Amino acid sequence: MMLGVPTPIRIINTRLEHTAACAELEHICYPTLAEEEKFRAEQFEKHIALFPEAQWVAIDEASGRVVGATGGFRTTKEAVQTHNFYEMTSDGWFTRHDPGAPYYHGATMTVLPGYRGRGIARLFYEARKAMCRALNLRGQIICGMLPSYAKYAESMSASDYIRYVEAGFLFDPTLTVQIRNGFKVEGLLKDYFDDPPSRGWAVVAIWMNPDYTPAY
Repeated sequence: MMLGVPTPIRIINTRLEHTAACAELEHICYPTLAEEEKFRAEQFEKHIALFPEAQWVAIDEASGRVVGATGGFRTTKEAVQTHNFYEMTSDGWFTRHDPGAPYYHGATMTVLPGYRGRGIARLFYEARKAMCRALNLRGQIICGMLPSYAKYAESMSASDYIRYVEAGFLFDPTLTVQIRNGFKVEGLLKDYFDDPPSRGWAVVAIWMNPDYTPAY
């Protein structure tokens, strides 16, 4: 491997041997999130047991290190918009997973800081889109943090901040990436997270599966 040349990244479904690394990533990537809202290794094990094809990790091919993770469960739009994060994720255990529900709820996505900017989030979103197509789901629904909102919270509302991000005037590390990956903003949820930079706000964003076929 040449010095300074990034090593390949491989996206695979999460296995039990990855769960400790996934939990470590929660602490590295969500330093301001309340401790009870960070997923633990045993909770990642439960996610695999409930819905194994919907949990993924990013592996650095050279070192074998887990450098990113994402996962979620099946749900409805109504459920997402009537709960906070703690309730929606069943205290991190994903036991609200409904195998017959039409949407995939992306509940977490982490990328190690030194690996950001290499398209790992895009690879995760593509894996989730492929899964939605394979299972004929209506789409993906996300309640995302607003990590950069704290810089503007004294001068604008959360809804104004989102409009500026949508228009491309402001960059948000979470929402901007979601928009670039085909998500559309659906609304805001107040007091969703215990996360000071987001001021508790979560933005609801949806990607609709263009290949979805309604059942008759």
